Amino acid sequence: MTMDCRLEKVRKGKFISYVVHHPDGGFRRLVFAPGGKALVPADGADEATSVVTKGAIEVTIEQDHYRIPLSLLEPANDR
Repeated sequence: MTMDCRLEKVRKGKFISYVVHHPDGGFRRLVFAPGGKALVPADGADEATSVVTKGAIEVTIEQDHYRIPLSLLEPANDR
């Protein structure tokens, strides 16, 4: 893993999504799955695994692997 990606929070009313921007211009749009304990692709096209670890959530989609600090994500009661 590298620190090259940038995380953007996008809010539309009460709906919040997160966009992980890759250095090459690619991106992944993520949303919380029902229940709020996993991040999944917003379009649902690719299968994802999501695991909460100490202080972060780790998301794997195809060859992409992200470790996002929980402090950067919206608190569950604010969604």
